[in-house]
Amino acid sequence: MKKGIIMKKYKTDWKTLKWVAERSPKMYADTIRMRNEGLLQALKKRDFNYSSNVGCPHCRICATCLWRLEFKANHTKFVPTPFNPCQMVLFGGVSLESVPIVSYRYNCEYLFASTSPRNIAKARRFLEAHIDWANKPWWGKKYKKSTD
Repeated sequence: MKKGIIMKKYKTDWKTLKWVAERSPKMYADTIRMRNEGLLQALKKRDFNYSSNVGCPHCRICATCLWRLEFKANHTKFVPTPFNPCQMVLFGGVSLESVPIVSYRYNCEYLFASTSPRNIAKARRFLEAHIDWANKPWWGKKYKKSTD
């Protein structure tokens, strides 16, 4: 499948993804790409016991989590901020909370077994969309290094 086709066919939360990427260091894109390429390769090989120790670069400090800040800054309806808004963002029409075979933690990620072709297809779209996001030119454009 050609690069970017996934994004055109399925809804992806580009406004949110751009906001987060612009405020994240460029190196986060490399980490996200590496993490998801490993998961995608394992998925293609049906290696459902795959895990690695790359982790999510955004999951370091909950109090300053960009996903929570984005939700508060850009969503006009008054609703309580979900505990993990990053899990609800659509990548290739799929959110992390709806992909039961992919799990992210701050320091690792896992691929779990599935016999469901639907779950496997959703996981693949989700991972490919993450890789497309990591390849966008937005990363670090509005990043301000913390002084602490």
